[in-house]
Amino acid sequence: MELSEYASKLRELADIIEKKYYVQVFDCPSGYLNFSEKAEDYAVETRVEVFGYRVTFTKTEIEDLKINPALKAINWDEVKLIPVD
Repeated sequence: MELSEYASKLRELADIIEKKYYVQVFDCPSGYLNFSEKAEDYAVETRVEVFGYRVTFTKTEIEDLKINPALKAINWDEVKLIPVD
């Protein structure tokens, strides 16, 4: 593999890793996972980002969420990941 091909592949991987997603837990407008940075707690609400709440997550963060004991009630097989444009 040439250096330019290698660099191109690294850029592609970085884009995949850093891409953000909404985590839709329920199929309704207020069914998205939210994280309160102040309370360090999760809630299911709209995907509108308001002060102090995160509503988008990277693939790496989502993999960590799947093993978080606080989120064990979520059926991750039915969760939809919606790419942020």
